[in-house]
Amino acid sequence: MQRHPMSMVQPKQSEAELLNQINSLKSELSFQVNANGRLSKELNECLKRLGITRVDVIHQDINHQTDLSYLAPLFIVYEEHIKNYDVILQKLMDDLGAMDARIQMVNDDNTFLRKQLQEKNEQFLRLYQQGGSASNIKTVFNELEREDLEERIRLLNEENSIYVNKLKQYEGQIYDLQQKNDSFIRNEQQYLNQLQELKQLNQQLEIGQDDLKIKLDILENKFQNQTQLVAITEEEKTEYIQRFSKSENENKVLKHQNQNLKQEIVNLQNKGQLSQTELQKELEELQKKERELFDKQVHDEREIDQLRDENRALKRELDQNKSNLEQTIKMMDNYENKIQILLKKEDNYKILTKQLKEERENAVMEKDRYQLKEQQFDQTLQNQMTKHREDIMQLKENFDKQSDSLKNRYKIIIEQREDEIHRLNEEANQITTLNDRLTKEIKSLKIEITRMENGLKQDIVTNYQQTDDLQRQISELTEKNTLLEQKLTDQEAEFNLAKQSHDSYVKTLTNNNADLKQNLEHTRSELTSRTQELSTQKGKINSLTRQCQNQLEEIAKTKRHYETRLEQIQDDYTYKIKNLQLQMEDAINRERQSREKSVKLLQDYDKIEEKLKVEYNSRILELETTINNLKSMNHQLTLKLNEIRNVSYMNKVENQTLRK
Repeated sequence: MQRHPMSMVQPKQSEAELLNQINSLKSELSFQVNANGRLSKELNECLKRLGITRVDVIHQDINHQTDLSYLAPLFIVYEEHIKNYDVILQKLMDDLGAMDARIQMVNDDNTFLRKQLQEKNEQFLRLYQQGGSASNIKTVFNELEREDLEERIRLLNEENSIYVNKLKQYEGQIYDLQQKNDSFIRNEQQYLNQLQELKQLNQQLEIGQDDLKIKLDILENKFQNQTQLVAITEEEKTEYIQRFSKSENENKVLKHQNQNLKQEIVNLQNKGQLSQTELQKELEELQKKERELFDKQVHDEREIDQLRDENRALKRELDQNKSNLEQTIKMMDNYENKIQILLKKEDNYKILTKQLKEERENAVMEKDRYQLKEQQFDQTLQNQMTKHREDIMQLKENFDKQSDSLKNRYKIIIEQREDEIHRLNEEANQITTLNDRLTKEIKSLKIEITRMENGLKQDIVTNYQQTDDLQRQISELTEKNTLLEQKLTDQEAEFNLAKQSHDSYVKTLTNNNADLKQNLEHTRSELTSRTQELSTQKGKINSLTRQCQNQLEEIAKTKRHYETRLEQIQDDYTYKIKNLQLQMEDAINRERQSREKSVKLLQDYDKIEEKLKVEYNSRILELETTINNLKSMNHQLTLKLNEIRNVSYMNKVENQTLRK
């Protein structure tokens, strides 16, 4: 809280008004102290309810109680503890729900297993009731074997059908490839015929070279322009980087300023916290100054102005404190509501725990009852069972040994079957990988063939264009030659007419003939040069034809290579199918043998069970006889006890009569 300067001039007040204000401030402070005490008591009660460690807040000075800053961390801690308890309760409810779901799952599994056991027991009872247990068991196991074999045969037939379909697909693809190869051969012949016609492509090629040179010049100019643009963009990039660095420096300066402002705010907050202690000191100073008012009126008036300002500030703070108290009261009401909700949840949880405890106690009582019954029965039979335990233990050991041997044999058989199944699965995976690899190779071949077709089509189009241009040029040259020949014939006719008609023009005609001869020689030289150019073009065309032939030979080689590979793959596939068929036959034979062995083992097991049943029945009869003997002994003992009681009663009666 900041002080106003001493030079502030305000209206004067009387001493009575100042005293009234001071008393009102004291009453408000006492009210605040009482409110804080009440809040501290309520907080302690809440802490006791929630089971949180007690915070030593009550035995503090009045200065700390009037300051509300110490309550904020307490409220935060209470909220955190309440949230933690909510989370714990939610986890408990989720765990209970999960336990209910697991119990339901276990009950469902138990009911399902009981149904299966009942069905199996009913089947075996039917078999025993029908008579001929061993034969019926054999028939049942034979039926099960037959069903398993039929299922496996069905699966093998499905796999074989899949492989046959794949073979048909591969055969169709091979047939398509052969047709494509035939079409390629036909196209090759057509290309050769067309290449023979492409021997007149000299001038067109030279024109194309000139066009390419012009295009190269244009591209070089474009490249230079692009390099200039790149240099300009790099300069702009450097400018942007510089701007970015400047902005970063400005951001650093602003951050430093923000830190300074935060420090100033912290200092102001510290000053505000210390203002309350200063107020108390100032109140003490005011009490001292009240005694010195008569001697120092002028000095006191200035201090009264300061006190007015301070009183206004205190009123504001008191209003704020009142609002804070109201907010805290509202917060406490909310916390009480939350605590009531938690208490209700705890009551529900306690009720659930009580129900669970009652159920457990009932289960324990039932368990104790059954244990008492068992103890009674054990006490009656303990004397007789000691004799027969050794024999039963021996029989049990023999039975355990036989069952262990049977289990080990079955385990070995099952492991062998699993190894065979794993091996067959691996072979099937290998076949699938081979099929995938073949499909990939066929796809790559198709892609290469399409690429070759596109290249040949483009070459054919260019060749057609070049042939059309050459034919056009040849037609133009032929037209020029025909025109020259016509001119020569016309000139010869005129020359003959001139000889006959005009002898005077002989010299002029001879001169004209000489000129014509020169022209003819020039045309002949041009024809020779053209023939040379045609010969060079023929050489180029021959080289192109050789290249095409080499490419065709390479295509034929690749075709042969892939045909051989396809044949090898087909052979490998047929060989593997045969091996799989042989392996399946071996597996079926082994299964038959193992089934026969299992039937024999089951027969032996039935015999052992019958022997054990006979022995067990005999032992039960012996035990029943012993129990009957014991019952008779008990009956005799009870009769003797009754006689003794009667005798004792008679003796008592006689003694009483004698006493009388």
